Amino acid sequence: MNRELWPNTELGHLQIRGKDAEHRAGDGVRKEKDLSWKQWGKRLKEVLQTYDFLFGPDAIILGGGVSRQFEHYGKYLKGIRAEVLPAELENQAGSLVQQWLLRKASFWTSAFRCILKNRCAEEKSTPVIV
Repeated sequence: MNRELWPNTELGHLQIRGKDAEHRAGDGVRKEKDLSWKQWGKRLKEVLQTYDFLFGPDAIILGGGVSRQFEHYGKYLKGIRAEVLPAELENQAGSLVQQWLLRKASFWTSAFRCILKNRCAEEKSTPVIV
């Protein structure tokens, strides 16, 4: 809410008509049951309407590899108050975050080593506390 992402939410486990949302409208279900984009879009719409009702978000961003197929199912997501958008990074976001975290970890490891050994001048680095 308030233009903030909600970390560590597992909304795919929210029950929709007795099943986890991801078991009703996940992309794997679409492939497994060989659903048309229209059939799958209607299932996804039901899940997103539930999220919209419960949380009242400004926007719902759909990630994963299926986000690049938005033009096939987006037209079936009408009746949702929140703006529904495909993720711009498609299925690469997790990989990018992982790379970013590894770089951050590497920086902080070097910074702490520098501080603990009092060798910042020797290593020609200055730790920065953000």
